[in-house]
Amino acid sequence: MKRKYDTVYEFNITLKEIEPPIWRCIQVPGTYTFWDLHVAITDAMSWWDYHLHEFELIDPFGGEKTIIGMVDDDIEMFDDREVLPEETCEIGDWFSPQNNKARYLYDFGDGWEHEVVLERILPREKGVEYPVCTGGERACPPEDCGGVGGYAELLEAVRDVKHEEHDRLIEWLGGKFDPERFSAAEVEFDDPNERRAVAFGGREGIKLPLLHARNSKKWFPEEVEDDVEAQALQAKAKAAAAGSELRLDTIALLDYIGERGLRLTQAGNLPLKDVRAINDLFVEPEELDDRIGDRIFKLRTEEEAQRVRFLRVLSQKAGLTKVRNNKISITKATASFLKQDPYEQLKLLLVAWLTKDHWGRLIHWPELVELIMERAYDVAEHISRLAVGERIDYYTFEQSLLSELRLGFATEDQDSARRFSYMAVARSILLPLEWFGVVSLERVEREYGSSNIVALHLTELVKSVFTSNLG
Repeated sequence: MKRKYDTVYEFNITLKEIEPPIWRCIQVPGTYTFWDLHVAITDAMSWWDYHLHEFELIDPFGGEKTIIGMVDDDIEMFDDREVLPEETCEIGDWFSPQNNKARYLYDFGDGWEHEVVLERILPREKGVEYPVCTGGERACPPEDCGGVGGYAELLEAVRDVKHEEHDRLIEWLGGKFDPERFSAAEVEFDDPNERRAVAFGGREGIKLPLLHARNSKKWFPEEVEDDVEAQALQAKAKAAAAGSELRLDTIALLDYIGERGLRLTQAGNLPLKDVRAINDLFVEPEELDDRIGDRIFKLRTEEEAQRVRFLRVLSQKAGLTKVRNNKISITKATASFLKQDPYEQLKLLLVAWLTKDHWGRLIHWPELVELIMERAYDVAEHISRLAVGERIDYYTFEQSLLSELRLGFATEDQDSARRFSYMAVARSILLPLEWFGVVSLERVEREYGSSNIVALHLTELVKSVFTSNLG
C-alpha cells in the first residue's frame, strides 16, 4: 500500500570520476525509504540492479558517517561494519538542507560511486506521478565493464574502428553504444515494492539480492508458449535440474547444518567430523583421504574437501546460510528455497556462482580468478556457442576460450604456462559447471590416482541457462 505524501525530494546524482559528467536529476516522494531511493537511482541511471549497493552519509543526530544498505542477519557481508537496514530508514529522517549529501556505491566489484545531493524539498505537484526524472546527461556505462578504468578502455575501443577489440566489444554491447545519448523522458521507474518482492520474495520469500528480476532473466528464460523447440528444451532443462547432484547435495548440506547450526574452527572452517558427515550425505561422496601407493594421507582441513567447501561457501553467497560469532546456521531464506521447484533452486545457486566472487574457491590464485570473473558473461557466451552433445577436445576449448578472453601467461617455462592455463579453465570454470550439470567431463587417469580432463560435452541445460538469454 502506497503511503500518502505532501513533499517531494529533488536529488542530483552524479557518477564520480567520469568527465564529462554523467548525471541525473530525480524527484521522489518524501516518504521514500533508502531502498526506494536505490530503486529510483538504478532506474534513472539505467543500472540493471543485480549488484550489491550501499549509501554512506552523515548521521544528522550523532554526526558520524553511517552506512545504510540491504544487509541484514541473513545476508553475509565482507566486513563487520554496522549497516542500517535501508527498508526502514526514511530519506526524510536523514536528508535536510543542512545535511544534503550522500555517497551511493553500486557494484562493489566495479565500484561505481555516485554523489547524491539533495537540491530542493518541494510541495507535491498535483497531477504528477512520482518519481520522475527531470534531467540528465550522457548514457550510463554498461554493466560489468570494469569500473571507471574499464569504461575508459571500452570507449577507446568502441570509437576506434581499427582497435583490435572494437568488433568484439561492439558485439558485446549489442551492436551499438552511444555514450552521449540520454533522454529523461524515456526513464521508466519500477515500483519499489514490486522490485523488492521480485528481489527478496516478499515477506516470506527468499531474501536475495542475487535474484533481482533483471539479473535472473539474463541467465534464465521465461516460460515459453509458442516455440515448441524452446518448450522441449526447457522441459529437458527442468528434468536435468531435478536430477542435479549439486542441488541435492546442497539440500543435504542445509539439512545437516540446520537451524541450530554448527560451530566453526578458529580458522573459520567446518570441523573435520562435520566435513566427513556432510560428504557422506552427498549423492556421490568425494574421496577425502589421498592414497598414494600403500600410504594414506588423511584429510587435514575443510579446504581440502573441494565439494563440501564449494557448497558451504556457495550456500553463504546465495544467502541460504550465515556465519555469526564463528557459527554457521541456515537463514530464513532456506525454508523458501526448499519449497521451490528444482529448476528454481538450481537457478538460484547458479546465479549465485556466476555473479558472486566464488570462482577462486577451487584454486589459490585470486589474481587469476579476478581476471576471469571480470569476463563471466563472456565465458558464458563462449560456452553457449558450442554444440550440445558433441565431444569437444579440452585443449582446443581451453585455447579458444583464453584467446577470446585475452588471457595469457607470460613465462618461458611451457610446463608452468600449461599448468596455469589448466588451473584457470579446468578447475575454476569447468569443474563447477560439471557439478551444476551444465557440462560432462571426460578424463584420463594419471599416476597416483589423479586425472586430467581431455574432453567435454555440453548438456541440454546449457542451452536453457545460457543460449536462451544471450541471443
